[in-house]
Amino acid sequence: MHTTTSRPLAVVTGASSGIGRELAKQFASNDFDLIIAAEDAELQSAARELEQLGASVEAVQVDLSTDAGVDELHRRMSSAGRPVDAVALNAGIGAGGEFANGTDLADELRLVDLNVRSTVHLAKHVVHDMVERGEGRILLTSSIASSMPGTFHAVYNASKSFVQSFALALRAELEDTGVTVTSLMPGPTDTEFFERADLTDTMIGAGPKDDPSDVARDGFEALMAGRERVVSASINTKLQGRGSRLLPDAVKARMHALMAQPGSAKRIEGFPQPIKATAHGVIDYGFFALMTTGPVLLKLNPRIRNLSWAVAATQGTINALTDHPVGLRRIIPLRIHGWLELAAAPAVIALPPLTGAVSDRRARRAWLTVLGLLATNYTLTDYDAPADS
Repeated sequence: MHTTTSRPLAVVTGASSGIGRELAKQFASNDFDLIIAAEDAELQSAARELEQLGASVEAVQVDLSTDAGVDELHRRMSSAGRPVDAVALNAGIGAGGEFANGTDLADELRLVDLNVRSTVHLAKHVVHDMVERGEGRILLTSSIASSMPGTFHAVYNASKSFVQSFALALRAELEDTGVTVTSLMPGPTDTEFFERADLTDTMIGAGPKDDPSDVARDGFEALMAGRERVVSASINTKLQGRGSRLLPDAVKARMHALMAQPGSAKRIEGFPQPIKATAHGVIDYGFFALMTTGPVLLKLNPRIRNLSWAVAATQGTINALTDHPVGLRRIIPLRIHGWLELAAAPAVIALPPLTGAVSDRRARRAWLTVLGLLATNYTLTDYDAPADS
């Protein structure tokens, strides 16, 4: 590798495609030279693309699920003749299916070796070198999956839970060393991951996905800012990250089963198109936020606050859960959903003026905003959804 001391050096694993390749492009576009690693031949085309961005690139084709592969990568890092300023430990694989009868043990053990063992192994080398020097940045690619039990993707989710916990613990340990650790938590992303993990016939595999370039940009910016974590990249993923902190594990396990069960892709037939569904979801949550926080911010009396929260609980939460594009509408039958909406909508329209909540100019403005969201929400609703099975 040709060394240029005026440019910092970054290392990216899993850089041949997907999020890893886009992370490497972020580094190259921001004046880093690179050492990139992956096991497949596609790594060479990634290296050529990065060189066109002005970076000096060394491609190390190794299997990081083995100790020999990790040691070889570290040897190449050490022989670069310059310190490593940033490392993105991104390499990982999945293995979808029923654990008892649908997955292969060898695949799952290799998953553990790559996602968990190699992360710890390489981090041990990297952290030691950076702490000794007193500076450095480490990015670990976790996942939104780390926050929930992975029904029909059990080993993968568990591996990402390990990575997430490891990243946060390591960050706390290194607080006063000059070395930062950042966790990148993407949601479903448009990469080869789902095909390789045998998840293409699932709802999560067939559903809307984030652009890996958006995820990589979020990860790079969080890394350079020294942030603890970043949930990336779409509003749906961010909302899922927030919601997962509140839901019981049993509920999250059932939700994951709906999305990752083999053959579940057929459930999304007739669902709203991604753009339409995303807008619908954003409006639902915006409506819910206004209805719950508005009365507090406006210092309305307790009776009005309680009524507003009751309306929000029916119209906002139920609508968001049942119409959300990840397919949670199956939890609550559509006919019950319809009854709740029919009961809640008149209350949204009539409740504030009847209780005198719109006499204040700010309250009136909030109420009109809620009515606008409600009208737009109904406009976007998919009334041609299939009947309950």
